[in-house]
Amino acid sequence: MKVKNSNFEELIMKNLPLVKNIAIKIHGTLPKSIELDDLINTGILGLIDAIKKYDKNFGLKFESYASIRIRGAILDELRKLDWLPRSARERKKEIERAYLELEKKDGKPPTEEQVAEYLGIEVEKLRELLYRYRGNKIGSFYASGEKGESGEELILYYLEDEREDSPEAKVTYKELRESLKKAISNLPEREKLLISLYYYDDLNQKEIGEVMNITESRVSQLRTQAIMRLRAKIDEFFKIKKGGK
Repeated sequence: MKVKNSNFEELIMKNLPLVKNIAIKIHGTLPKSIELDDLINTGILGLIDAIKKYDKNFGLKFESYASIRIRGAILDELRKLDWLPRSARERKKEIERAYLELEKKDGKPPTEEQVAEYLGIEVEKLRELLYRYRGNKIGSFYASGEKGESGEELILYYLEDEREDSPEAKVTYKELRESLKKAISNLPEREKLLISLYYYDDLNQKEIGEVMNITESRVSQLRTQAIMRLRAKIDEFFKIKKGGK
């Protein structure tokens, strides 16, 4: 999409509130040492990139595409900061694998008790880890629901910048959306509701806690648990793609 300078500036000004809202939501999951202004500045760069690269043939409204780009830019910058120690990252991957392996074995999403037993830890320890890892999410989830859709479908921005506009990447993106949609539909009902409230209805954790009658910390734990389940499925998706199976 070719954008004239006047339209370019207009799109930036119009979507600055979107950048701020996304930055605030991500900032709420991060350590206090991370400055909100830094996230907003990075998000603006993502917005500019979105304006330059947007194509209506992507099948997304500009706001949806821009949100993916903004989130992606912020999360890419956070990855560079590498604020989660290697041991914690490895532990996080171990938990994700536990969700995936147990679901493969039993044919349904495992409970916290089953995951804790698989890992050889107490349930409370698992919940503590889920809360600790709440801000370390590689990838950005964005609700793409339009009128008439259920709102359960989420897009995971997970493609490398240099490949995302290629025909191969567009096919992968479509397959990924279908894979993720299926994974979300298979989530336990409580986690499915939470994901919908957070990403589609745009409620914050306090509001979700009131709707679900649970504490904010429990909302955070359940959201991280849901994302870990989905992350494991997405990792498996890309492993199969790379292996050509």
